Amino acid sequence: MFGKRYIAIAVSIFAIGVVFGVKVFNIDTFSLCAIFAAIAVLSVCTYAYFAIFGKFNYKKIIAATFAVAAFSFGVFRVGLYNLSASSLSEFHGKEDVATFELVEIKENYVELKVLSSKIGVDKGENIRMYTYSNLDEMVAGDTVVAEVEYKFQNSESYFSNDIALSANGEITKTEKGSGLFCTARHFVVQSSAELYEDFEFSDAISNAITIGDKSGIDSYLYAVYGSTGVSHILAISGLHVTLIAMCLHRFLLLLSVNKKTAGCISAFVVLLYAAFVGFTPSITRASIMLIAIMLSKMFMKRADSITSLFIALAILLMFNPYSMFSVSLQLSFIASLAILVSEPILERINAFFKQRGEDAGKRYVKIIYSSINAIITPALLSFATSAFSFGIVLTIFDSVSYISPFMNILVVPIFSYALIFALIAIVVSVVCMPLAMIIAKPAGYIFDLITSVSEGVHKADVGKLSSHVDWIFVPCIIAFVMIVALLFFERRRIKVFVISSVAFCVSIAFCGILNSYELKGLTIIEYGEGNGEYVFFRNDETEIYYDFGGYSATPETVFKNGLTSLDKYVVTNYDDYTLKKLNLFSGKLSVSEIYLPTPENFYEIDVYNEIKLLANKRKCDIIEYNTEINLETYNFDVHLISAKQLNNSKLLSFSNRYETVNVFIDGFPAVNNYDIAIFNSYSDEDLIDARLDKMYFKIEDVENTSNVGYVNTFDDTLRITYYDGDSDKEVYEP
Repeated sequence: MFGKRYIAIAVSIFAIGVVFGVKVFNIDTFSLCAIFAAIAVLSVCTYAYFAIFGKFNYKKIIAATFAVAAFSFGVFRVGLYNLSASSLSEFHGKEDVATFELVEIKENYVELKVLSSKIGVDKGENIRMYTYSNLDEMVAGDTVVAEVEYKFQNSESYFSNDIALSANGEITKTEKGSGLFCTARHFVVQSSAELYEDFEFSDAISNAITIGDKSGIDSYLYAVYGSTGVSHILAISGLHVTLIAMCLHRFLLLLSVNKKTAGCISAFVVLLYAAFVGFTPSITRASIMLIAIMLSKMFMKRADSITSLFIALAILLMFNPYSMFSVSLQLSFIASLAILVSEPILERINAFFKQRGEDAGKRYVKIIYSSINAIITPALLSFATSAFSFGIVLTIFDSVSYISPFMNILVVPIFSYALIFALIAIVVSVVCMPLAMIIAKPAGYIFDLITSVSEGVHKADVGKLSSHVDWIFVPCIIAFVMIVALLFFERRRIKVFVISSVAFCVSIAFCGILNSYELKGLTIIEYGEGNGEYVFFRNDETEIYYDFGGYSATPETVFKNGLTSLDKYVVTNYDDYTLKKLNLFSGKLSVSEIYLPTPENFYEIDVYNEIKLLANKRKCDIIEYNTEINLETYNFDVHLISAKQLNNSKLLSFSNRYETVNVFIDGFPAVNNYDIAIFNSYSDEDLIDARLDKMYFKIEDVENTSNVGYVNTFDDTLRITYYDGDSDKEVYEP
């Protein structure tokens, strides 16, 4: 792939330097800048000397100094960014009353730009604020006044969005923005509500993909689309920008506008669209990449899309080196690269089928070959992009969609039409709302169709695989082989490409089948306490998650046990975090049933009703209980007794024909003989006359007592595993 593409090689080495600077030298930034600035300058001087005076007699030295210079500049750029960002650490922990401009609204936070600050935060600084304030009907460009407390974030994920300070706060005043683009965004939000009033999800989806307003897209909708591997269409990305630019470019060509003029107009419109959305990080990156590619094709004598792609990457990294760690940039870049390097192969495959059809002579044979080509070519392209991005998806998310290649072949084309209809409907709504509503109908039907199909897949628990399952490394290796073959091998690329594509799909299916087989006959009882206390239970018949408190319910617990859905979620008490935890949990996982204790006061009734609304929205069944729940499952009876019945200690009991596992929460009952007992606290007196060989206590509870080394201990998680219902079991600490 690289060949004589020296710019691509330089950018690649520069990017490696950026990663090295972030991962290795992210502490002493002043020394980092000084040392690598000197190395970079020295390397450039050495390169220039040998390139000018040594001509081609010193090719290896020239190549080495070229590589060192590019690498050093990457590290140096990281150092400069760190020096700038670290200056904001002085505001860590300080309170402020500030005026902000809204940049982007997310489900549980907003990104802001400082307009004024009482304690001196510079105007223009980007802030991520977590707030419970009502932001309904607000859009990017509006102004808010908020009382906040800052926290300095030395984090790749924050820096990748050019944010060094987060804030917790409450908004005290809001004001609509007065600019042209802000007024247009408000119009779009109001128009969308009217355009899609007959559709369930289309209003929120239209706002997300046209103006980048994702406030109506919650974690559940993302998870639903993630089950089919098409969640990328919900956020404005290179796909959306490219569709807009391509449609406009072709329309201008139909009007007999010459190619260069049409390209310049299209690039300018892309820039205007980025301003219209609000120059959010994702749209800015996508626009820069597309504009760089378009302009290079227009003005470079030998247009090279791969070189143009790397030039765009260099521009982004020069502005912000931490963009390298943006998931949206990684996925956009790697998908674009996959398409570009696969294109020659796909063209040859396309030519092969076309030639076979023409050689056959018979009309029906031509139709057969054309049909085969229409299926195989987009399928291979989809497999290539999935394989290229597989490692990123696996690293970032807790699950991967194994039907993503197939769904993208079906969804992306029809979604493209929906996006165009949605944009045209918004434009037409300015002059004629009735006509705009007619134009918006196809978009609404397509959005609801995609959502319904994705939700069906999500609820059926098919199409998705936990990233923690055994043998997941097999498709990773195959994907790596495909990437290496496409990037560096010239000979037999087609054969390697086709074989690895098929092997990639087969390996994903293999992982799913093997995981299902290994989970059969397996019973897990896991007690854990991170940010929230929980007990997780599963066997061949059911999976149950018990929430016992804290501020976080962790869906990762389910994912790491090889599952992507949950049968039952049991709420054991109502507090300030109950709804928030359930919202997050049911957003990332498909939950079938939610068990709620009977509310006893007005506060609990309010939380209970809000949970019911959430459950109805996510199509979960609600089951109410009083003080006890007894669930009969395969090989085990599961019995929950609330604190009201048992001396302020909740008891969760798992019984089979061999023994009983008791989990005691928030207390130690006056009992002293157990098969297996798990406790989250105790005192020395509690252990008198108790059987100790099958009692488990947290390490911090016993390390200062006389029983150290005598009782069984665990850190923050204890898991008991039964195989095939047998009494033989494995007890271990993950």
